[in-house]
Amino acid sequence: TVCYFSCQKLCSLAAASILLYTAPSFVVILSAVLWKEPVTGKKLLALGLTLLGCACVCGVFSGGLSVTIPGVLLGLGSGFFYALYSIFGRYALAHYPPLTVTVWTFLFAGPASLVLIRPAELAGTFGGNPGLWGTALALAVFSTAIPYLLYTWGLARTEPGKASILASLEPVAATLTGVLAFGETLGPLTALGILCVLAGVIILR
Repeated sequence: TVCYFSCQKLCSLAAASILLYTAPSFVVILSAVLWKEPVTGKKLLALGLTLLGCACVCGVFSGGLSVTIPGVLLGLGSGFFYALYSIFGRYALAHYPPLTVTVWTFLFAGPASLVLIRPAELAGTFGGNPGLWGTALALAVFSTAIPYLLYTWGLARTEPGKASILASLEPVAATLTGVLAFGETLGPLTALGILCVLAGVIILR
């Protein structure tokens, strides 16, 4: 997360987003090295389609893309560290159920994130706007805890590489939510990206 937001300061948002979605590539490579998970043609095709689709959805080909070498390295770092959840998750799931793995993940991640908090700024923000507590709770439950629990549950039932590629549906879901809930425009390139991601997911079935 630190790498991802640092990348956003040095590169355009589209570049930061697509670099984050290199995570499935890292998972496929690490899974092949660590557990000899087969890298099939079908998996490579699905990986290529989902990566292309994410690039289209994130706006990589729409112009205005700006990158720097430190930003690219940070973006690749965000993808690599994001991929490690799938790798470490597989080790943990060999001994514990998905709920246990998720709970312990957050028990460690929560206190570790406290080093990034500015107490005075946080108190001022929440003190001046009590309604933020509901938003923060919703983000914690519906945008963090439940998605990680569902992903870990899926990780326990399929190969890490396949699970990570399937998770590329995230930008598609975000885009469709923007269209349906906020009236955002769905351009032809974005629509093509959605079709590419869906095709990749269907190939992996």
